[in-house]
Amino acid sequence: YCIDPADLQREQEKEKQRLLRQKDAAADRIPQEKLWSEVKAPYRQNWIGYFSVGVAILTVIILKFPELLDTPTIQFPDL
Repeated sequence: YCIDPADLQREQEKEKQRLLRQKDAAADRIPQEKLWSEVKAPYRQNWIGYFSVGVAILTVIILKFPELLDTPTIQFPDL
C-alpha cells in the first residue's frame, strides 16, 4: 500500500467534521425523559375523564339500587 499523506489528512479532517456534526446533533435533541413527560402530561391531568367515570359509576349505582334515594320518614310522637 502507498498512502498519500494529503489524502490521509483530508480523510482525518472529514472524520473530525463528521464527529463534530454528530455531537452537535446529539446536543440539539430533546432528552428522552423530557419527551416522555410531555407525552404523558395530558393523561395525568385528565380530571374531566375522572369526573365522567365518577358520574357514570354513580348512575349505575342509582339505577341498580333506587331505594338508596328514598328518604326515611321519622315519626315524632305527639306530646
